[in-house]
Amino acid sequence: MKTKLLIISALLLLCVSTGFAQQREYEIGKSSELKGLKKIFIDTDDDLQNRDRVTKEINKAKLGLEWVEKIEDAEIVITFKANSNTIFGLLDSKFLVFLNSYPKARLVMTYENRQQSGWEQKPTTKFAKEFIKAYKEANQSK
Repeated sequence: MKTKLLIISALLLLCVSTGFAQQREYEIGKSSELKGLKKIFIDTDDDLQNRDRVTKEINKAKLGLEWVEKIEDAEIVITFKANSNTIFGLLDSKFLVFLNSYPKARLVMTYENRQQSGWEQKPTTKFAKEFIKAYKEANQSK
């Protein structure tokens, strides 16, 4: 089981580090697949400030999620990449939400945002709200 998790983790990291170039190492899923999942990991590289913003916003919703410290312990993996253009003052952000599943990870949600001014909500806050909405929809009782 640990070997499977390590393989999945390596595939996720490979996908993110290569920018999802030529071949996909993941399958496409739906946000409804978030149903019942509780263990979550967020990968922001060394951007701890934005990691804290996302976790704080998601924690406010009291979804009962458990933040884990290792990707192999997660059921849900959020990756975050940002590009800032200091000349024009733009911040481009991209969030990907994967299910840590075997044999291939499943991409269940993407979110991209461009913050054009300091007056706008941070992309991390906007993403967190979209994630919360998708998670609640997937886990609503019917």
